[in-house]
Amino acid sequence: MTANARCPRPVDNVKYRDLGDEFLFYDESGDRLHVLNGSARTIYLFCDGTRTEEQVADDFAMQNEGAADARGDAQKVIAELLELGLLSLS
Repeated sequence: MTANARCPRPVDNVKYRDLGDEFLFYDESGDRLHVLNGSARTIYLFCDGTRTEEQVADDFAMQNEGAADARGDAQKVIAELLELGLLSLS
């Protein structure tokens, strides 16, 4: 891992519920709710703070060999989750 490698990880202040095929996130006031589909859920779970963004994308692409742009999809999901404040970088 390089010195500039960024490892996405879940934030501590968001409540969630893992439904197996979906992931629900909501803030404490209940004003915002986010639902991740199965693919986004898998990407989120790969973001455990031990893998870089590149490694998460590679792992997701390897798991989804038949998907045309699985790596690019993973990168987009990570960016969106960071923007929504559901992931942070360590």
